Amino acid sequence: ESLELVWLAHPRTGKRCAFALADGDLLEVQRVGPRQPASWLIDQSVASDGGMLLISPFDARFLLLPLLERSRDKLIPIAQVLAEARGCGMNALNGVRKLPEMLEAICTV
Repeated sequence: ESLELVWLAHPRTGKRCAFALADGDLLEVQRVGPRQPASWLIDQSVASDGGMLLISPFDARFLLLPLLERSRDKLIPIAQVLAEARGCGMNALNGVRKLPEMLEAICTV
């Protein structure tokens, strides 16, 4: 299984956040850490950073909604919508499996 890390604007905050593409699935990557100093015991060694990365499924439609809203009165291919948002890294969403099926629920395909 391959994992490609991409940085995209989070739909809620607008801040660039880490996402991953794994076999056509979009995943959100979040780093969480303890409130107090902590460590992990891994095999026979100690990792002094008590944080961890959590990876969870993320619905690509939440990232697409703002882009589609800007193109509301036009009938243009999704590839063009993603290309016009080139500074945001949205072209990575072309790798999302079942993207056309996902779009059918929110716009004309």
